[in-house]
Amino acid sequence: MKKSICLLSCLCLFTVRSVAQQEAIPRSVDQVIASRGVQAGEKTVTYRKVAPRVRPVANITASATRTEALSAPAAVIEDAIHTTTMTLFYSTTSDSTSEISWSDQDGEPHHLFSNLDFGNLPSILAFQVEKTYYLFSFMPGRALAKSERTIANLVEKSATEQLSRSSKYDFLVPKSEKSNVKEADVDALAVLHAYYTVNYAKLVEDKARREEDFIKQQADDEKARRAPVTINYWRSK
Repeated sequence: MKKSICLLSCLCLFTVRSVAQQEAIPRSVDQVIASRGVQAGEKTVTYRKVAPRVRPVANITASATRTEALSAPAAVIEDAIHTTTMTLFYSTTSDSTSEISWSDQDGEPHHLFSNLDFGNLPSILAFQVEKTYYLFSFMPGRALAKSERTIANLVEKSATEQLSRSSKYDFLVPKSEKSNVKEADVDALAVLHAYYTVNYAKLVEDKARREEDFIKQQADDEKARRAPVTINYWRSK
């Protein structure tokens, strides 16, 4: 009986020490057994054979912060009672006028003309007005057939020229669409133009920030492309 207790105590002590030793070994420190470098274009890749790493003890405790972060987006529209989503395709028809096309909930294509500068808008724009949450997606191009688009542009040419000279951010529904386009879509587009007008300065500022971030990301990508790489590998038992 005493031998069993002694053996059990030794086993527990060995287990505790083993775990402590595992936690004490830094992941960044490796015992290099062999190393060789190869040139891959402008990048140097170094392969290092290292001693087998000890698998760290995983911490499976759930993070409260992570749980809160995952549930946070729901709080944004918690008090909204209606959600409106639209995917708008846009193409420039003149210096300051664009053609917007989209498909309604029944899959029917529609189009209209706007004097918004879509270059100032992000690819996805979300905001809430009173109890309605709006989610717009913007994509360059057209959702209409070429024949439909050409006829529409010819018919509404004089009207779009007038729209391009307007000092107000507005849109024009072609005569051919006035009886077909859904009222809910027109209301949503009116809200979008009103939002653009009120938040113009911020939208332009955000655009400049996105462009700066893009340039910085390109520089970082180029730097990473040329940076040397070290790949560690080992044989697992």
